[in-house]
Amino acid sequence: MAAAAARLIPEMAYAQRAAVSVGDLPKDMVWLNANENPAGPPAVALAAMQQTLPTAGRYHYQEFRDIYNVIAKSEDLTADQIVTGCGSSEVLHTAVDVFTSATRPLISVSPAYEGPIELARVLGRP
Repeated sequence: MAAAAARLIPEMAYAQRAAVSVGDLPKDMVWLNANENPAGPPAVALAAMQQTLPTAGRYHYQEFRDIYNVIAKSEDLTADQIVTGCGSSEVLHTAVDVFTSATRPLISVSPAYEGPIELARVLGRP
């Protein structure tokens, strides 16, 4: 349960942002900590989204192997060396799960993303 709670830390940061009164901020303010882009998505990305939207209501599990292979090839790796996730938090948590243990500590710097450090602490990993 504690590990699940640790995964909510980034969500709590977004909740803090939602609590900020919009009237107090410039309308063109960009939230860098939320990966916002003031220019918006490029035209090529919008075209790809529009092409994909008709099938967006389905999971494309059959395509995962191909996606991993393409990513691996672009980095001169094998598909089993690739970890993907829904945003950086999921990948960082996976790294903590895979690469740390009671005898293998998480080594970090300060400042750093809080999620992995808190997850290691909650899991009892040094």
